[in-house]
This record gives sequence, C-alpha cells and structure tokens, in this order.
Amino acid sequence: MLDSRLCSKSFLPPCLIFPRSFLCLVLFYLVQASAAQQLRNVSIPITSPQIVYTPFVCNTTAVLANPQACAGAWQTSNSSDTGLPVISSRGPSTGSANIIPQLFFEFRASTLYLTTLPSSNATANITISSNGVVVSSLFNSALGFVTIVDLPESQPVLLTITYIPGDTPTQFALESLVITVPADG
Repeated sequence: MLDSRLCSKSFLPPCLIFPRSFLCLVLFYLVQASAAQQLRNVSIPITSPQIVYTPFVCNTTAVLANPQACAGAWQTSNSSDTGLPVISSRGPSTGSANIIPQLFFEFRASTLYLTTLPSSNATANITISSNGVVVSSLFNSALGFVTIVDLPESQPVLLTITYIPGDTPTQFALESLVITVPADG
C-alpha cells in the first residue's frame, strides 16, 4: 500500500528514495499537468464596453459622413481579412482637442495577447498595473503582437495603451485582445 504522505509536495524528495518513487513522481506530474490544463482563452471584442477609449470612438458611418469630426478619435471598421471589427487611431488632432488617444481595459487573467493589424505602424506605450505594481514598455505596433504573461489572475489588472505621436503620420490599429482565464471562471 502506498503511503499518501510520501507523495505530498513537502515530502517529494523522500518520495524519490522509496521503491514506489516512480509512481509517486508520475502522480505528482499528472496532478501538475491537469492543473495547468484548466485554462481557457477568451476573446474580448474590440467594441466591448469593458474597454474605455479616449478621446472618443467614431464608427465607420460617422467617419464617412464627417471625417473632420472624427479626426483624432479612435475609429472602428471591419477587417478586410476577417470581417471582424478593428479599432484604430492616427493620433491626436485639433478635432479632438489634441487629446492623445488611449485605451483602458481592466480584467483578471494570467496572460494577455494583443494583436495589431499589418497596417499598424505607430509606437504605443503599453502599461500593465495591478496591486500597486506598474510595468510599462514602448511597443512598435508594426511587430504585430504582444504577449504579457504571469499576470496575477486573482487581482484586477489594468491595461493602458497610449498612442505616441511621431514626426510622421502613423496609425495604431488593434485587431484583437485575448485573455487566458481559469476554465471554471
């Protein structure tokens, strides 16, 4: 009979000494593997009310009807590749009181995946903050994606993306946000 105390996490090294060590080791890794498989990816719609855009958002109809009124704003459109909604900004404009475009998204997850369109070429500052810890980095959106790992899934995390104006016209075009959450969450 296998003594269950021998396979506990605090007794793992002695478990390896006993003749049944292989069984203990296999059981230990099976438990670890099953815990790691209890995650799922959730796609967050770019138009979700969970995402706050500043200065404001214009839809395709508004852009076509009055392009000047939407200058400097975030603009929604549909991707020519997928047909799904995307959102983009060409930076601040007098039409938006020269407010620098930002987006804010609060979530709970262990990983965040952010994808930009191939036409995206702007630099943005990506900031992640949670529980008093702030990490920030510049991102060249022409790279196409960012993956942020080891987030504290039990704490709210705030993603902030800030458009960085340049000397030449650029565009930041966000295609998707995906978060990894517990399968039962």
